[in-house]
Amino acid sequence: MAKEEKINLNTADINDLQKVTGLGHTRAQYILEHRPYKNWDDVKNVPGFNDELISTMKRDATID
Repeated sequence: MAKEEKINLNTADINDLQKVTGLGHTRAQYILEHRPYKNWDDVKNVPGFNDELISTMKRDATID
């Protein structure tokens, strides 16, 4: 996924969230349930999300 096409974790629907590396249906659902996010530290509070996964997600996703 190109940088200019990053997916916003606060606004994307479940189908778009699943395009983020490391996110399947379950993790995408967790992202939806724990919105909104102010920064990447907020994502660490989502069950199953650790520093390694978040680092991978940053390639495809953004938080605005």
